[in-house]
Amino acid sequence: MNSPFGLGWGKLAQYGFTLLLAGGLFAYLYRDQNWPEMMAQLATARWGWVAAAIGAALWAHWLRAARWSLMLSALGQRPSTVAAFLAVLIGYLANLVLPRMGELTRSFMLERLARVPFKQSFGAVITERVVDLLMLGLALALALTLEHERLLALLGKLFGAAPTNGGGRWWLLAGLAGAGLLGLALVWRFWAKLSRLAVVQKAVQFGLGVKDGLLSVRQLDTAGQVRFALYSVSIWLLYFFALYWVFFALPITSHLTYRAGLSITAISGLSFAVPVQGGTGVYHYLVSETLLMYDLPLKQGRDFAFVSHTVSTLVSLLTGLVAWGISLFWRPSPSQVPPVSRQNDTPNAG
Repeated sequence: MNSPFGLGWGKLAQYGFTLLLAGGLFAYLYRDQNWPEMMAQLATARWGWVAAAIGAALWAHWLRAARWSLMLSALGQRPSTVAAFLAVLIGYLANLVLPRMGELTRSFMLERLARVPFKQSFGAVITERVVDLLMLGLALALALTLEHERLLALLGKLFGAAPTNGGGRWWLLAGLAGAGLLGLALVWRFWAKLSRLAVVQKAVQFGLGVKDGLLSVRQLDTAGQVRFALYSVSIWLLYFFALYWVFFALPITSHLTYRAGLSITAISGLSFAVPVQGGTGVYHYLVSETLLMYDLPLKQGRDFAFVSHTVSTLVSLLTGLVAWGISLFWRPSPSQVPPVSRQNDTPNAG
């Protein structure tokens, strides 16, 4: 039975819990915040730098759309970059409402805007996420190389020592592995019967489409693979500038160097792995703790985290709403509409 919002009650409870978690962590971090003083500091901000940061973020979103279109071109699909850009922006808007919904939403939107099969576009999105994870790992590795003392101290503070009762953990992992192997054995044994079920056949077809999306990068020619790599690097460079330029907007952080910007880019990326709306609360905590390693008082670090996160959230909200409004009037080009089959093409013999 669905809730009044069209979601199952379990899903609604899950999303409600993540929203409460994000709100509770945010309220805890800013419980002693002097809001009038922070608003006074914002009045002295140099908004030109904020505008430059917003431009960098939007450019990164455009390149993400171009990379997505490039991947789908290897599968014979030809969505325009504009259609993909609208879908990406609406996906970011969805993430502000429901965690982890952005990937599904943007694939659904691209199917509506450009008639790209959902299973293929979603497979390409999964590939994107794997590449983003690799890029985040590279950013973290570079930051650790340049600022190893600060970041090792921060990571030690965040994650602490490894648990001592490793025996229980290994037994749990062994039990999960055994259950997984047993499940695979049962599927293998009864596959002939299972494969005749309609739901299994649909799942197999969906999986094949996702596989196509995952392998789309390998199907690109050499020039396409070079473009894919350039897009991926450029997206993360723009993420760096979108955060680093906010340093210069506020007097309290204008003295920080690119190394601090790189550290925050890498560490704050971890916040979006936590299933809360827009990384709220987790982002503020990680950024303020990172800035503390650069001798910025915790209160000022939280001021910066509030400003940078609020700007990013407002941009996602406003651009997502604009993109959603445009999508209501969007019509796919004739080349993107599947041809209508005609059943009576054969001339009458009589």
